[in-house]
Amino acid sequence: MGAVGIGLGGSAVGFLLSSAQTYMQLSKVMTQLRMRFREIDADTTSWGRSLGFTRSQAAQLMTTLGGQVNAPSEGMFQQLSGFAVERGIDPSLAMSTLGGLSRMGANVTPGMMAMFAGRADRMGMGQGRMGEYMQTVGSYAQMSMQAGGRIGPAFGGLTQTPEFLLGDERGRGQAGVGFAQRLQGVMTQGGPMRSYMMRAMGYGSSGGPGYIEMRKRLERGITDPNNLSTLFRSFQQRGMGRGAMFRALESVAGGSLKAHELESIVDSLGSEGGLADFERVTGEGSDAAAREEFLSGMTADQRKAFESTGFHGLARERGGVSMGAWREVQMEDARMAVGRPMAEVMIDMTEAIKNTVGTMGNLFGADGEKITELTGAIVGLTETAERWSAYTGSIFDPASRAGAGLRAGAKILAESPEAEGVTRAFGAAKL
Repeated sequence: MGAVGIGLGGSAVGFLLSSAQTYMQLSKVMTQLRMRFREIDADTTSWGRSLGFTRSQAAQLMTTLGGQVNAPSEGMFQQLSGFAVERGIDPSLAMSTLGGLSRMGANVTPGMMAMFAGRADRMGMGQGRMGEYMQTVGSYAQMSMQAGGRIGPAFGGLTQTPEFLLGDERGRGQAGVGFAQRLQGVMTQGGPMRSYMMRAMGYGSSGGPGYIEMRKRLERGITDPNNLSTLFRSFQQRGMGRGAMFRALESVAGGSLKAHELESIVDSLGSEGGLADFERVTGEGSDAAAREEFLSGMTADQRKAFESTGFHGLARERGGVSMGAWREVQMEDARMAVGRPMAEVMIDMTEAIKNTVGTMGNLFGADGEKITELTGAIVGLTETAERWSAYTGSIFDPASRAGAGLRAGAKILAESPEAEGVTRAFGAAKL
């Protein structure tokens, strides 16, 4: 029985010391975030609690998001982290990619994120490859900004354009990004392609675009999927067959596109049916369709949660917050409650030790060995007393700050049925 009591006492002392360390580390992080986001009158490290993120985890995510958005809101943080939890991807990736879209001027809403999820599902990337798909979203966003200076309404369609044109793995993920960049170069170069596009747009004719609009469309290239539709519709109207379309593209590609890629493009867009399918997948209304495809796979309760609180509510409704994550949050809460008073007590103890060492120095002079020997004996006696106290009575005076912190921590732990063992340990230590 005595060994059990000593064990419990030692565990309690360890918990106290580690709680103080946790508090001191997190207090520095919290202060840094408060100074960085000085216009946000809130503890940002608590924003991820409802999704199972500890303060330390939330602080890391807030730092990542803050690298993209100057003053993130709690709602944005919870939507982006909720999207990551619901999709099962790295939360830092969601913060950097979606935060980057917001930085570029996009209105990142739950509807936009649902659209991305729907398009990823269409392409066979909505599960294990969802993170890879989100990386391509960031790449296409950069392409759109460079081409048109903004993320336009056709951006969602761009993320699916390479896969539609090639029809297989060549158009997905980073392979698709590489293809899109080469095709973009072909579409935006001068010379013959410029002539093709100006003619296709009707520039210079009645009802055609003005010079400025023509220039902007040329520079957008494939980031505006309407340009590909306009080009191939012009080819069809001129009566060009499959071979003629292939040679026309080959003549302007300058070797940037392989024969199998040119063939796939022509086969995808060279018929009226192909153009209709392309416009359905990438054109006006395609974002809403992809979003609805994603929503259609939900239960009534899941859809209600999404419509009410977006991905924050959907992640919770779908069971994205594990029991382990939630208990980790609760344990951190307990450590924070205990840590502050314990840290204050440790400061007091440090001063007392300094005074003791000074007194010993006066007693024993400069004999360092005697001081060390006596100090070790005092420490050993103190540890023994603490362990014995844990078994027979109270570690600290219940009226002290440390005692109050311990009781607060024990209360938090006691709220968790899974923490009965820890609670019993506190009870055995008579805290």
